[in-house]
Amino acid sequence: MKRFYGNHPGTRQARGFRKVDPATKEERLASMERELATRIKVCGDTHWLTNMQRQVIARERNLA
Repeated sequence: MKRFYGNHPGTRQARGFRKVDPATKEERLASMERELATRIKVCGDTHWLTNMQRQVIARERNLA
């Protein structure tokens, strides 16, 4: 358990405190489109989850 204590970047205490900018709308849309491509490969083009994902992406594009 010694490795989890101390004040250096590899410790458990440092997790969650890194300064990371949140994703932009374009990055989120790109991620959703990659997920949709994977879903089409797995579930098929006419599956209800695929259609639902397309609706969500269309809604996000209208808001952006």
